[in-house]
Amino acid sequence: MNKLLPLFFLILVSFRSTSQITISGSNMLNIGDVISQSEDFNTNINIGPAGQGQNWDFSQLIADDSWNMNVINPNNSPYSSNYPNADICIMDDGEFIYANKNLNGVYLLGTGDSILQNLLLIVPLPLTFGASFVDGPYAIVDSIITNTQMQQANITLNDFLLFQGLTPASVTNGLAHIADTLRALSEVEQNFLVDADGNMILPMGTFDCVRVRQEMTTNTSGSIYFIDTISGANSGWYPIPGFSSETDIIYHWFSNDQNTNFSLIELSVDATGNQSGSVTFLDNSATSFSNILSDDLVNIYPIPTNGSILISSELRDINLKIYDISGKQIESGNFDNKLEIDLSKYLSGTYILHLQTSDGFYSRNIILE
Repeated sequence: MNKLLPLFFLILVSFRSTSQITISGSNMLNIGDVISQSEDFNTNINIGPAGQGQNWDFSQLIADDSWNMNVINPNNSPYSSNYPNADICIMDDGEFIYANKNLNGVYLLGTGDSILQNLLLIVPLPLTFGASFVDGPYAIVDSIITNTQMQQANITLNDFLLFQGLTPASVTNGLAHIADTLRALSEVEQNFLVDADGNMILPMGTFDCVRVRQEMTTNTSGSIYFIDTISGANSGWYPIPGFSSETDIIYHWFSNDQNTNFSLIELSVDATGNQSGSVTFLDNSATSFSNILSDDLVNIYPIPTNGSILISSELRDINLKIYDISGKQIESGNFDNKLEIDLSKYLSGTYILHLQTSDGFYSRNIILE
């Protein structure tokens, strides 16, 4: 009997290793996904230790605020021309977030008209226990703003310095006198470690998952080109005091369950490992409209329009939502086959139309002139 025990434990270890889950790109942010998230402002949870076979019971989380994230085709979004390499766009609480997803991860390209200097890794892939990833350092913001550009907003660089309690003399030690150009630089370095796996209980259900520890260090700096109006010899770039380095530690839990498609839970911790701030969690099964309806099934006329649009389709029980460029929902409803909508009360611009049926998902830009 004793001779069988080592073999028994060997079989158990072998079974455990083969049951280890892996998160890949197919489990993450697919076009047509509608992901329901909530935020708990008050509950403090214990993230627990690292290692395999953990059990996390977060069933006590309460939805103090809730919203949906919609993953759409970037071509059907207002800032698509700024992001030719984006393959997904995430409508999240009024923002349009553009990203690229490949075998190595999900990379943030920018939000709205704020384009990052370099791709920022937000979810490394594939995720399995023990995997680690290093990202950066690199600049995500490197902006040059001239005094002339600032004056268009009725402010000068000298005004900017005064708001910071500074003057040209204090920054340059009296060597230069006129602020000409501002440079703002933000560099990021990240380390990811899949430090645990196990079982998680949420209010919406139970999931096998992995935990990812993300450590992000952001170094922000600023400098101004000052002109020496006396001799010109001391004109040049001078660093602005007050900028610093900041490190954030964030924990994410991911599952390969088809009902998730994004993080189960996300929270920040302080340097001692205690929760810092609220908890964001998945509070309903992700709805996937992976079947994207073709233009042959939906007809919208006229586009562009100066008032009304007519939507016609052979489909029935169609759910409609229309969003403005800020992501605010302005119209919603349900209809069968045909619907006319009057948009004349809204300002000219680009609007995003979403249609959902049991047959699939449809999205298109509406131009209102």
